[in-house]
Amino acid sequence: IAYDVKHAPLVEPLPKFFNVTRLPTDVWPVKFTDILPLKRSAGDKTIDAPKMVIVAATDKMVTILTQHGETLLSFDAQHQQAIAFLAVSTSSDDHTILTADTDDNVHAHEIKIQAQRVEHRIKLACTQSVAASFRIPAPTEGPERRLTGMAPVAPRAGQPYYVLGDSDGAVSIFYGNGTLKGRVVVADDGPVVKLVPNYGNQVLFLAERSLGFISVASVDVIRSPCMGWGAPAVDLTLDATMQSRLYISLGDGNVVAMDTAQGQAKICEMKFKLPHVSRVPLIVRTLKGYAV
Repeated sequence: IAYDVKHAPLVEPLPKFFNVTRLPTDVWPVKFTDILPLKRSAGDKTIDAPKMVIVAATDKMVTILTQHGETLLSFDAQHQQAIAFLAVSTSSDDHTILTADTDDNVHAHEIKIQAQRVEHRIKLACTQSVAASFRIPAPTEGPERRLTGMAPVAPRAGQPYYVLGDSDGAVSIFYGNGTLKGRVVVADDGPVVKLVPNYGNQVLFLAERSLGFISVASVDVIRSPCMGWGAPAVDLTLDATMQSRLYISLGDGNVVAMDTAQGQAKICEMKFKLPHVSRVPLIVRTLKGYAV
């Protein structure tokens, strides 16, 4: 059951929106899953070309699968400790997987995906290599600083960047070879909760009480942060049909929708709140005008 803005229930059949993919038993138990988008094929439109691949991670291994559950590549993430974080690139031109273990060691895995036409279908082949290894800079004094979020960023022109958030409310930006470019404090009220690549070389950051945008080129917050919700934020997702709208999941189970732009104007406006259906935090994603 889904709900519209006025909280009226809308019942839709599950197959209309979802395709179920069963993962092979050799990738169990899965701790993390995500999706790598693929570039649209400009060839024969009669062929159903793959639009994405699935990334699944266990404590030590990362597996890339087709949307039908067929394994394309499985590799050791090369961590001494268990994988604690997984992040993938959102660009269809550049494929990067970031993994981090419980000791906050980060590996950037460069993924090459090639598509080849075999008879009347497209066959995919994948290769993997470690492009860089790094970790958040340690403090000169005080308590230990911990990794809390990460995101790979691939501007259309220029080298890739890796962006890490930490428990001190700061964001560190690394070059593609793992060298630290700079670090900027973005929140003084708690850790960075999530990082999401945005337009060009911008990254959206979410802290417990605020959100804002960072330029990876200048290593700086580029506009005043948005704030105003009650409970601490725990998750964030962009609206798939309206990039200026965000859904913020709060620790008390509430989910609020916020607009960050109106035309060319930059705003911070709470639009509405989803029905309160849980006392625990929700993970929210959007699909064809629905919040799931």
